[in-house]
Amino acid sequence: MSVRWRVSFGGRDVVVEGPDDAEVTVTVPAAAVTTDGFDPTEAYMRGSLKAEGNTGVLFGVLADGTALSVLTRLASRP
Repeated sequence: MSVRWRVSFGGRDVVVEGPDDAEVTVTVPAAAVTTDGFDPTEAYMRGSLKAEGNTGVLFGVLADGTALSVLTRLASRP
């Protein structure tokens, strides 16, 4: 399972982690991640978290908590 994570801070200010050839690319605004009670599954259902690629891989990282921990870490950069 390979995921490319993209957290956007606005404009061209984007933090990217993961391989270029990942099975799925997840993109979300930092403002959404830093909101109290952020839930990546809910964000996906509401459309603020976008994903391109293998939805099976996406659902796996949403279910096992990987998405929450990685996105929270990337959005809280210094």
